[in-house]
Amino acid sequence: MTIKEYVAYQQRSRKWETCLYSIARELESLLEQEQLIVLMRGAGERMAQGFPDLQLETLDDVEAVINDVWKESDWGWVKFSEERDVVKIEHYFSPLKAALGESAEAWSLALLEGFYSRVFLQLGAAPELSVHKVAIADDVITFNLCVR
Repeated sequence: MTIKEYVAYQQRSRKWETCLYSIARELESLLEQEQLIVLMRGAGERMAQGFPDLQLETLDDVEAVINDVWKESDWGWVKFSEERDVVKIEHYFSPLKAALGESAEAWSLALLEGFYSRVFLQLGAAPELSVHKVAIADDVITFNLCVR
């Protein structure tokens, strides 16, 4: 077993695994991919609405608060960095693929896009900014907060 396989195994919720996988397959059979993306993005926004008050001063402070919550729920961790015209968001070891299956990766990551978009909106980001997936490599999903 590789380290990557071990981490994926540890992230699985055994009591929810069959249920979540089955729900994902049913959703895929009923909805087009674009509809699934809209659904997951909306779910991510709802997740962020229930998040702790994010009246924080720095990007490092926001990262620390979010990582505390991700740690408690075994959702990996996030690293923010400011670059030229974007905030780069690197989410490590998301449990989505393990929970929903590999075929869901194309649409399930919209949950994190919606989540991070809402977080930054709550922090006062301009409404024309939103989060978009730019890369998936190994166990890191990279998003950018930018004008699209």
